[in-house]
Amino acid sequence: SDNFNCLFGYDFLEQRLDLITVFPETVGTQNFAFHSLLKVGNEIYLFPLTANEIYIFDLLKKEFSTINVPFHGTNNVQGVVSGEYLYCLKRFPDELIRIHLDTKKADIFTAGTPQGMDEAAERQVYRNYLEPCLYQGKIVWAGNGNVLTVFDMETERFSMERLEEVSREKIERTKAYYQGGLEDCIIGAKAFKGILWIFSFDGRIYQYDDRLHKVWPVQSMNHRHNNVGKSMPALWANLIPLRDELWFVPQY
Repeated sequence: SDNFNCLFGYDFLEQRLDLITVFPETVGTQNFAFHSLLKVGNEIYLFPLTANEIYIFDLLKKEFSTINVPFHGTNNVQGVVSGEYLYCLKRFPDELIRIHLDTKKADIFTAGTPQGMDEAAERQVYRNYLEPCLYQGKIVWAGNGNVLTVFDMETERFSMERLEEVSREKIERTKAYYQGGLEDCIIGAKAFKGILWIFSFDGRIYQYDDRLHKVWPVQSMNHRHNNVGKSMPALWANLIPLRDELWFVPQY
């Protein structure tokens, strides 16, 4: 739950919403304590937005445990599983946390650069935090500073590349909500059919070639969203692989 300090589950057969548990009352678990969750086996990992720890809910024991990691400020954490590890990254990935799924031992790897940080964008589009992407033995993370961050799981090293070719046009629809409007920016990356696809808030799609380190626009999806019969620019929130196609999910 986003606004309430609870974890809910939906029974599809009974079409019933159940309250599973209430989060423990502790520092950092007010409203918006967690940004996202990920089910791994019989455990649910809850990643913090304002909480100070990663919470784990055991579905069999109905109990919470925590992993204490050095989070500071607004965290916006997402996770991805590869092998016996869970990798957790922040939206602006200055560090990566690797958790062993059995022992819960946490190792921290630091990027050593704040290149992807954009405080203004952090406050304005905080809900657009997508899961990292696994691509050719690497974890890829697209930040809205138009920075592509890569963590090589074999060498355990970060690399970052600013994508200068990405459009920074002002998004017309955002001018009603944010002074001057927001610039278009990269919000996510998806691996699909051996290709890394990068997409923007305003619906632009790019392919990324790891050998050439080039990006180029493939197709623009902006100005194709209809809302109550009116055509207006679309603000996109996710890109989902489905069979042989990639599907955009609008934010609204």
